[in-house]
Amino acid sequence: RMKKMELTFHAGDEYVPSFEPDSLIILTYIRLGGCVVAYNPTCYPWKSPTRRFPVLVDGGKHVTGVDEIIHHLKSKGCDIDHNLTNEEKAECLSYTYLIREKLLPGLLYLRWMEDTNCVDFVRYWYSRQLMFPLTLFLPPLFHKQVIHRLSTSANRISAVTPEKNQVLTEAMLCIDSLGQCLGEKQYFLGDRFSSLDAFAFSSLCLILQQPLPGDNSLWKHLSTHNNLIEYSDHMRCNFFPELSHAPVPVAPSVALPKTLWDTLKDPFTRTILGIGALVFVIQYFRYSRSGSKQIAISNTTTADEDIDLQSTSFSS
Repeated sequence: RMKKMELTFHAGDEYVPSFEPDSLIILTYIRLGGCVVAYNPTCYPWKSPTRRFPVLVDGGKHVTGVDEIIHHLKSKGCDIDHNLTNEEKAECLSYTYLIREKLLPGLLYLRWMEDTNCVDFVRYWYSRQLMFPLTLFLPPLFHKQVIHRLSTSANRISAVTPEKNQVLTEAMLCIDSLGQCLGEKQYFLGDRFSSLDAFAFSSLCLILQQPLPGDNSLWKHLSTHNNLIEYSDHMRCNFFPELSHAPVPVAPSVALPKTLWDTLKDPFTRTILGIGALVFVIQYFRYSRSGSKQIAISNTTTADEDIDLQSTSFSS
């Protein structure tokens, strides 16, 4: 009996199937194609055979990378593009390129490169998903991976990129193009979904369902395209019915708590307080031991001095 394929991908929450764009692309493709795949959502890289997300395990073969996984799924009969004409395939490739090189970099830039969003949204999100002390190590690891990805994109975005407006402008133009392409259609290429829908929904869902507390310009721009909002809601309801359809809360700011109780309720703050307490205990015992040694040395020195004085008195 053939063993079922297994997809290990970055976990999401009650509003998004996955927190990471590439994982959401593959997850959406699988849902659209009705592929028989076992799911393994996780935020811990070592639970992935390749330490990366996403990865598709088929027997003893590990397939990584969005293009490679989609190609493998197509070879297994899960091809949602098989009915497309050559013209539609060209259009699909064109818009997919725009999403990958223009919209996704803008999304990642706002999340990871904007200080307010990185601290109050990304770090806060991981503090609710990860166990201490992994909250201290994994987010910086993911941050380095994102920086590397942005630096190898078409725009060569780096941590010191002064062209923030250009990055966001190109992302907004991509949103406009998607809105024009969709028009009044149910899916981007007509009445039947394609791989373009997997790429488009991934970005649209992450922007709409995870509003940022700082610079949230992509969400504001996307909110002016009613057809894209309705499209995203349609995709979530039909292919991810397990997600919550309640209003999405804006990520709270951990920098300005209202009360002491609000501070203690915040997972990130509890983590920092826990670290402080642990460091205090360690330092306390270190100083206690060093103090005991100094007292012992002092007592030994005093005893030696007493012996010397006694010896001197006897000799005199």
